[in-house]
Amino acid sequence: MVYWRAVCAHLVLLVVGGLAAARNIGRLYGGWEGITERASREEASPAGHSYSTCGNETEALFRIDRVRLEPEQISRGSTATFRIRAALEAGRHPDNLESALVSMRALYHSTEVFREEDGICDVADACPLPRDGKEFLMVYVKEFPLYTPPGSYDVELRGRIDDTALFCVRVRFRVAFW
Repeated sequence: MVYWRAVCAHLVLLVVGGLAAARNIGRLYGGWEGITERASREEASPAGHSYSTCGNETEALFRIDRVRLEPEQISRGSTATFRIRAALEAGRHPDNLESALVSMRALYHSTEVFREEDGICDVADACPLPRDGKEFLMVYVKEFPLYTPPGSYDVELRGRIDDTALFCVRVRFRVAFW
């Protein structure tokens, strides 16, 4: 009985200490409004997720403007949506663009755990893709099964036509236990 009281007392101290730390962080960034305003300016990289281009960007035919991962908190058994806003680089328009493939590779602690390949018209919002420099959206939806181990993941999304690179994006995020 005494043991459980001590455990409960420690939990209360942790919660109260966490709230005090959160208040101090809020003051540091100008209140909660400052924190949300700051987060909305960093739209390309929501809290907990980051992305970068991979491969040789100068050879890629697509210009990546934004990558979003929704929801912000991914957990086992949930569905993740990768939204990639891109445009074709000016003057670089292959004839067979609609036959391009998009591959998704999921890495868990640098070990490949999943691979899938789709046609670009299956993930793009418009097909044929606009060739005049206008943006288009590619949406990739993946379900994380209940047996997904929690931890850090990298998802690499690559577009290609034969040996020609269209784009390469690497998204880093965490999968929560629940």
